[in-house]
Amino acid sequence: MDKFNHKFLNAPEWQQERFSAVFEQLEQYNLSEEERSSLLWLCGFEQSTLYNIMTIIQKVQKG
Repeated sequence: MDKFNHKFLNAPEWQQERFSAVFEQLEQYNLSEEERSSLLWLCGFEQSTLYNIMTIIQKVQKG
């Protein structure tokens, strides 16, 4: 088991759910283990913080 999977499995369920929802939108970018770990960390913050970051990502994707 890699470090990310260990962190993910030990994260609270609500954090896992947030991560899964966000990762679904970013899965096509083949994120590294370190990038996934950072995303999991970000998902531990308030939902509004995560929403703001995702809005920025969507704006960048649109160009």
